[in-house]
Amino acid sequence: VAPDVQRTHNAAARNVAKGVLSVCTLASCALVVFYYHTKLAQVRFRCAVARLTMWRSPFWRPLLLELAINALHVPPFVDALLPMAVVGERHQPATYVNVHVDVLNIIVFVRLYHALRAIVAHSTLNGVSSRFIGVFAVTRTKPLLVVKHLVDRHPLLVLPLTFAALIFADAYGVKLCERYADARLNDYANALWLTFVSLTSVGYGHMIPRTVCGRFMIVVIVTVGLVFSSLVIAVVARSLAFSAREEKYVSVLRRDQLNRRTRELAARLLQTTYRYQRALRAHAPSRVTARLW
Repeated sequence: VAPDVQRTHNAAARNVAKGVLSVCTLASCALVVFYYHTKLAQVRFRCAVARLTMWRSPFWRPLLLELAINALHVPPFVDALLPMAVVGERHQPATYVNVHVDVLNIIVFVRLYHALRAIVAHSTLNGVSSRFIGVFAVTRTKPLLVVKHLVDRHPLLVLPLTFAALIFADAYGVKLCERYADARLNDYANALWLTFVSLTSVGYGHMIPRTVCGRFMIVVIVTVGLVFSSLVIAVVARSLAFSAREEKYVSVLRRDQLNRRTRELAARLLQTTYRYQRALRAHAPSRVTARLW
């Protein structure tokens, strides 16, 4: 295949992919608008304020913010090159490479917060009965509370799945950032390997991130890895700790063993004292009688 034909095929495939991304962007923005309109309808129903509009409610600022976040992407038929700094090795000066503008599509990973919103909306803590109990407990159903509840109830399912999703997403970001500086990292498997060895603090050194974007992605995944390692240690320590019933049961067993040991020692002491006094009476009965009196 000629280079110009291959370049045309790559551009067409890129535009198709960006078109699909644009459609997903429109759907995401529509879901955001529907979400806030639903919240506005709930406020109208609870407060009996039928004339309350979106722009007079406290929801218009977060609505505009989320629309701006979800609308950020590179649309189709936008072909441009951006300079990106490449850090030199062994005190060499930094150089610049021209990367395609599609690398900015890495920002779409910010939309993963929709998954957290869906989990909060379908959580058992967000039901009518839970809200009724929360009124008396002076507690609101917040995303942090839902995350704590999920980690507490299903730690072996939530933590590994979340950690794996973050690793695969970050590896894709490393691939996008480093493919223009290192041809080996254009392969997703190599990018995933670099992410994993950086996360485990092994660092063989055969592949390193050289661009500022790639190093930022590695810093993010290493920081997230430290946080998740702490969570795993806390979950394991909590699972190994005794419950209230187990603690009571173990304390009763220990007290019973201590009482048995005390009785055994007391019996041995009485036996030894009796044998000693008997031996003294057998050899010098008059002296023993004088000592006793």
